[in-house]
Amino acid sequence: MEKSALYIYNQKKQHGLLFDIYLYLLSCFYI
Repeated sequence: MEKSALYIYNQKKQHGLLFDIYLYLLSCFYI
């Protein structure tokens, strides 16, 4: 779970806030 959180944080820096929210919602379904 921590690893996916770091992944989302790294994606946020690359793609921005909207994409971060999208990944966050996806992670909520997969966890």
